[in-house]
Amino acid sequence: MKDKARIMVVDDSVYMRELIEDILLEDGYEVMQAADGAEMLEKIEKFAPQVVFMDVVMPNQNGIEITSSLKAKYPDIKIVICSAHNNLAIQKKALENGADMFLPKPFDANKIEKIVKGFTAN
Repeated sequence: MKDKARIMVVDDSVYMRELIEDILLEDGYEVMQAADGAEMLEKIEKFAPQVVFMDVVMPNQNGIEITSSLKAKYPDIKIVICSAHNNLAIQKKALENGADMFLPKPFDANKIEKIVKGFTAN
């Protein structure tokens, strides 16, 4: 049986991290959380996620700023930028910086599951 994908959830909100993690764990995915970009960068190489769900607004560096450096170092990682600030300028900037998808908050479990399956199906 094929191993389930590894997913990293990066958000300064514990509630949002746990919400996404619960959805993914229910589907059997391996999940690691990070509270901000610095913590994500500490953990990412060892964990080697296939997909990263990342908030825009976080302390230190925002998700959009981190996206371009993350894609440069790990080009195969799929990055989903999540934000309650759902405007076209933010979406455009996220995608220009290398995000694979922009996911407006709030979202539901079905949307998260569909995204992960789309990115990890062979």
